[in-house]
Amino acid sequence: MTHDTSELIEQISVGAFATILIIGGIIIGLYGNALHKAILFLLGFLAGAFLVYFILHNVGIDTDSEFLHYSLIIACVVGVFTGCLALSVYNTAIFIIGSICGMIIAQLLWHLIMDWFPDIQYPE
Repeated sequence: MTHDTSELIEQISVGAFATILIIGGIIIGLYGNALHKAILFLLGFLAGAFLVYFILHNVGIDTDSEFLHYSLIIACVVGVFTGCLALSVYNTAIFIIGSICGMIIAQLLWHLIMDWFPDIQYPE
């Protein structure tokens, strides 16, 4: 694959992702009250699954370990549990939504800092 082709694929991917986000935002804006429980479950699921998957892959286990082959299944099970927890405890759901927003803002700031200061040397 040439360099121009990979850039084109990346631009199409970014455009498709932006389109999905815009359509999703319009649907949530128009039908958010009707989809309240589904959205709470989805956000709880994503937060729990992402957190467990991240922890499992960063605890220092060998990448060849049999345990890591099941990490996606473990993350999904924990995600279902946190999604149900988000539905049953409203205050927890508000906390989960806040934590997801915090993660998004932190990633945004990280990318902005890395773009503004690309020559930072990190100690090893």
